[in-house]
Amino acid sequence: MIQRYLIDLLQDGFDAIVADPIILEDIFLENYGLAGEEVAAIKTFFAAHPVSLVNGYSRQDNKYPAIAITLGSESESQTVLGDDGGMVMDEDDENFRCDINTAIWEHTYFLTVISEHPDTTAYYYEIAKTILLAGLEQLIEKGLASIKVSGEELLLDPAYMPEHLFLRRIIFSCERELQQINRDSRLFKASRVEGIAVDKSGSPSDVGGVKTNVTVYFADGEETDAGDQI
Repeated sequence: MIQRYLIDLLQDGFDAIVADPIILEDIFLENYGLAGEEVAAIKTFFAAHPVSLVNGYSRQDNKYPAIAITLGSESESQTVLGDDGGMVMDEDDENFRCDINTAIWEHTYFLTVISEHPDTTAYYYEIAKTILLAGLEQLIEKGLASIKVSGEELLLDPAYMPEHLFLRRIIFSCERELQQINRDSRLFKASRVEGIAVDKSGSPSDVGGVKTNVTVYFADGEETDAGDQI
């Protein structure tokens, strides 16, 4: 599940920063050019306020800062592949000779950064974005493609959030191949041809002398004269 991939990636990234806070200097001092005093304050705040990762919408009792990961949208973008995913060819697989139905899906996920101060939201947004971009290779190895990352500021919706919170979200979109095994398809596969049987009233010459290098056998198992092949 892509949502789980994103949560695991963020958790690993935040754990790495806890273990080595110098990473925050790389992000804010080297990349963004913030003053040393501000970067020191970020490191102090980060150590005292671990981020809460939420699978789904943030709840009233969440601790902040938090990052809530939700599904924005998904759809099947390429239906033309149909049954062209191939066939299971591993003879040891229980699905041997089943067709593989294949489609390409587009997915969009929202990673909403929430805190009680606008600067804190901005800091954790940049940290999460950096972790996400640094982990793109891991996501590609899991089968994700056409990855795009963008972001935006959000207005607070009091129907879902406590008052006095500030929100930014990362918009993560990607494509992924979805495969399904069609187990019924193997019922319609032709059997392997081991030979051919014809009635004695038939003759190899009836097919116009076409040579297929298959020795003709009559229905009673008697072989034709040597060389009589169709």
